[in-house]
Amino acid sequence: MKFYVNKPTKEKGALATMYFTSDQIKEIIKDAGDAGYLLMTYYVGIAQQRHPNMEDGQLAHLTNKSIKAVADTRRKLTKTGWFDRTVVTIKGEKYYMYLVGKDQVSNGFTNTANVGK
Repeated sequence: MKFYVNKPTKEKGALATMYFTSDQIKEIIKDAGDAGYLLMTYYVGIAQQRHPNMEDGQLAHLTNKSIKAVADTRRKLTKTGWFDRTVVTIKGEKYYMYLVGKDQVSNGFTNTANVGK
């Protein structure tokens, strides 16, 4: 996944864009079909939000697909290493954590090893 930052010279802050390379797009489509690529674009967009909701029901609503179709596609993406999620409990509250992209999934949830302690 590519990350591009555009910092205007006269403005504060920066604009950031994440996108897939053409080779990654081809690989996603090969691994999980067109629906997999559609889901991945939503995952990338949602991942940039402060409190992302990447659950199947939410994605089904956004993509106008059935929950079963989204869940099947998510499982393909998870099986092929494009997406992963876990739940951690901190002080009795459950938090969902997501990994989007092959690099992130291959690194795993290493930063969360001691979260529950």
